[in-house]
Amino acid sequence: MGERRFVALAGLAIQKRAKGDGSESNLIVGHASVFDQWTTLYEGRYWTWREVIRPGAYARAIKEQQDVRALFNHDPNFVLGRTTSGTLTLREDKVGLWSETEPPESQMVRDLVLTPIGRADISGMSFAFEVPRKGERKITEHEDGSEVIETPYERVTLRYEGERLIEEREILDVDLFDVSPVTYPAYE
Repeated sequence: MGERRFVALAGLAIQKRAKGDGSESNLIVGHASVFDQWTTLYEGRYWTWREVIRPGAYARAIKEQQDVRALFNHDPNFVLGRTTSGTLTLREDKVGLWSETEPPESQMVRDLVLTPIGRADISGMSFAFEVPRKGERKITEHEDGSEVIETPYERVTLRYEGERLIEEREILDVDLFDVSPVTYPAYE
């Protein structure tokens, strides 16, 4: 099911929201993704693969009101919220993909999710997505030997540094599956 990316410093936090009856509910808030920060996904002797998410990459998914879930550690057994039920809100801001989740009010969620986030034991977020594989594909070859492959959804630049192939992928538009507070964020 698509791809996953992790954000270590997501500003993940618990906020309180006042309810109409005078009580409060917990919100899990933070950036599931950040814009314009290159991440090296693989680096070997002959190949380096880097990636960046560009502003606007989530605009279509949000506008289409895609059915996105908030999961704990990407585990479908731990559903914390969902856009279609109104317990997950997503928006793009100048930093990236902002999420607000109103999790279930259960002891298990308090013990396994809210308390560790509140103590900063869990501080990262992640998102699962897929780049659509449709639309016209344009290939541009440059004099320096580099090549750019573009679709409406991504731009991939291929170039060599000596014997090493450098593949740089710019993600422009995605379908979203989930956003997740995670124990082990992979990328800072």
